[in-house]
Amino acid sequence: MKIAIFGAGTLGKTLGKLWADAGHEIIYTFARSTKSLQETAALTGSQASWSDPRAAIEEADVILLALPWWVLPEAAKILSSSKQQVIIDANNPFKPGWVKFFLPDSQSSGEYVRDLLPRGARLVKAFNVLHAHSLEPHARRSKPHIERSVVCLSGDDVDARSIVATLIADAGYTPLDFGPLENNSYFNLDAPFDVTGPMSVEKAREIMERERQPATFLMI
Repeated sequence: MKIAIFGAGTLGKTLGKLWADAGHEIIYTFARSTKSLQETAALTGSQASWSDPRAAIEEADVILLALPWWVLPEAAKILSSSKQQVIIDANNPFKPGWVKFFLPDSQSSGEYVRDLLPRGARLVKAFNVLHAHSLEPHARRSKPHIERSVVCLSGDDVDARSIVATLIADAGYTPLDFGPLENNSYFNLDAPFDVTGPMSVEKAREIMERERQPATFLMI
């Protein structure tokens, strides 16, 4: 797949490298400078390039939003030109200075981002819980899924969730599917599945039992 990554920070470049190593084509875009895009693409390897946002959207099958929360409204305007690609929201709600942004009552961060995007956007929330610096050290693509750490996902489009689950597996993790986007509330900041450090399958099962949350492990 061709994956456009909005952002060249730790999360974007780490997932880009993991996906490139799994055979995907990566296009970095929408960063603070052209230089950072060029450097990130070069570090990722021959499977990576960089482009302006509209050209990246045009080429991509999947779009990853790996941006500071306060930049998302600007990115959403550009995404008005998207053509039903799957969009992965990997962001958490912080204001500049990393002050927590309080969401409207009963709205998950994924639902908030969905409302910024064009109507009908195929949005999936994923990769927002595990710390960006932990992603590469705990990726275990060569291990069976039962031995990998877990990445939670949710979204209203079943096919889009399936695509993102495959990308989670390709990054070396086990996907845990929470179903509709509203269930992102279970893995928002300070929610039951917002745990410190990587989450094992066993730990996820303990939380599921305690919270009576019927999420589904995929690929186990």
